Amino acid sequence: AAYLLWGGPAGRALAGLTALGFAVGAGIAVMHTGVEFGWWEGVTSCSGGLDLGGSTEDVLARIREAPVVRCDARESFLLGLSMTNWNLLASAGLAAAFGRAAQVGGRAGARSPA
Repeated sequence: AAYLLWGGPAGRALAGLTALGFAVGAGIAVMHTGVEFGWWEGVTSCSGGLDLGGSTEDVLARIREAPVVRCDARESFLLGLSMTNWNLLASAGLAAAFGRAAQVGGRAGARSPA
C-alpha cells in the first residue's frame, strides 16, 4: 500500500496489474450485459459442474433436479440495473482509477519517506 501512496516502480506496476484485473472483469461484465439486453448470444451453458458419478439413472435424476439458470434474463437489482450492470460500472471505474495511478505513480504530491 505504501508503494501506491508514494509511487515508485513497484507501486506503478502493482497499480497497472490491478487495473488490468479490473479491466478483464469489466470485459466479462460487458459480455454478460450484452447477453442480458439481447445484443448477442451468450455461452451455451450457464451452470456449473455436474457430478457424473454413479449410475446413469442417478446422473439423469440429478440433471432433472438441477435448477435452470437463465443467462439472458435481466433481473433488476438496484435502481433498475442488474448486478452485472453494477459490476460493469464498478470494474470500469476502478480500472480507470488504478490505470491513472499507474500513470502518475501514486497520489499526486505524495513524497517518498527520506
